[in-house]
Amino acid sequence: MRGKTVLVTGGAGYIGSHCCVDLIEAGYDVVAVDNFANSVENDGVAPSLKQVERITGKSVTFQKCDLLDRDSVIKLFKQHQIDCVIHTAALKVIGDSMLLSLQYYNNNLIGTINLLEAMEMANCYDFVYSSSCTVYGDPEFVPITEDHPTGNVKNVYGRTKYFIEEMLKDLSNSDPKWNIISLRYFNPVSAHPSGLLGEDPTKENHYVLPYIVSVALGKKPHVTIFGRDYKTPDGTGVRDYIHIMDLASGHVAALKKLGGNEKLGFQAYNLGLGRGLSVLELIKEFEKVTGTHVPIVYAERRVGDAGAVICSTKKALSELNWAPKYGLPEMCQDLWRWQTMFPNGYKTEKISHEYLVVGGWNLVYFLNNKDWSQSQVTGNVSVIPSSSSSPSSVNEMASSSSSATNQASGGGAAGGGDGDGNPNKQPQKTDEQSKQVVMPFPTHMLPEVCKFMPVEELWKLADVSSEWRTIVLPFIMERTMNVDDGAAGGGP
Repeated sequence: MRGKTVLVTGGAGYIGSHCCVDLIEAGYDVVAVDNFANSVENDGVAPSLKQVERITGKSVTFQKCDLLDRDSVIKLFKQHQIDCVIHTAALKVIGDSMLLSLQYYNNNLIGTINLLEAMEMANCYDFVYSSSCTVYGDPEFVPITEDHPTGNVKNVYGRTKYFIEEMLKDLSNSDPKWNIISLRYFNPVSAHPSGLLGEDPTKENHYVLPYIVSVALGKKPHVTIFGRDYKTPDGTGVRDYIHIMDLASGHVAALKKLGGNEKLGFQAYNLGLGRGLSVLELIKEFEKVTGTHVPIVYAERRVGDAGAVICSTKKALSELNWAPKYGLPEMCQDLWRWQTMFPNGYKTEKISHEYLVVGGWNLVYFLNNKDWSQSQVTGNVSVIPSSSSSPSSVNEMASSSSSATNQASGGGAAGGGDGDGNPNKQPQKTDEQSKQVVMPFPTHMLPEVCKFMPVEELWKLADVSSEWRTIVLPFIMERTMNVDDGAAGGGP
């Protein structure tokens, strides 16, 4: 019997990619589409989905597609037998939406209409919509329940979410075949617990928890807290948050609800932690969990900011059989792990040559002596991942290193390979001025090095190649997860 196939729009993005993990682990087949408006692209490949495959051990069918291209969307449903759709694709930056209103209305509304029309042509009527707590506008009461009035929204992004919800209500009323669930998110944060998958925004991120991390990493000078006189326990603003993996499990729960025999029409559910967390509480917990210090500066309240925005999750708990599993400590730990393991996100610098420098460490000396204190050298040892041309033993490497060093001191060129087992294809190089020696380093010896190498140097090894990153990351994770010494991370 064929398993159900789920189409995830915006599948390469922050929310979509994490949903793919939970969907695959729940037994669904996934087809992901994205136009990379909000996600990173490497030569047509979605690096986030490669991480999904690494986490789950299963493949993800991906297709680059813009929902504004109606013909391409229709073709997508002809190519794949889609049973249900999770629609996360949207332009989503509130500030930009006020400056680019037509672009936001066109992308979010027209793209959704094209998707719904293609679904109808393919007789696919189960739909999970990524909505937002912004549809509620300024809360009239807290905690906010699903019957709270919607529509009093003051930004274009929020209005697109509201208009689409109203359109979905009309659609379900006009055609009883449709079963639609709208999930109203309350501030998704954090990353997959492995640290391999997280948010890599294509535009500057001003959300509070990622901003706290930026300050902890030294990328920003301080966190500005707007207002300290709200009627909250510590005077700072309170918001409801949800771990990204709890959000992802909410989508799986919604699909299971749609898969029942119940006629749903249109239903909305809040997804949040169900309790408020203040800005100051976030910062203190983050400092406690990571062992870092986050400087803060207080400023006046911003016009329009509410003191507290908290949701009620009772409806989701009772009707979706869903409950959040992660609290604030896990939110901080997992986000910090992702940010320290991937300080530059999925973006990698393209190397114009095949040799990469791991600064200051003589890897050959270390392998023979297991002593980092004596392994630093004046110049640098460049390393390349190599296969059949690799030395078969530590002694052979030492011999090769000695020969290369002697040739370098005499002004000769150190022989070597190109990483493909051809010693003549790409000659090794030396730089007399910097005393830089290039030598092959065998991948099969890498785990031995990782056991002892300082964590800041492990990051350099992780950047050599995707194969090396796979080997090195577990060693970095082991170091960063050890919070007993007062630090939960060690990235550069």
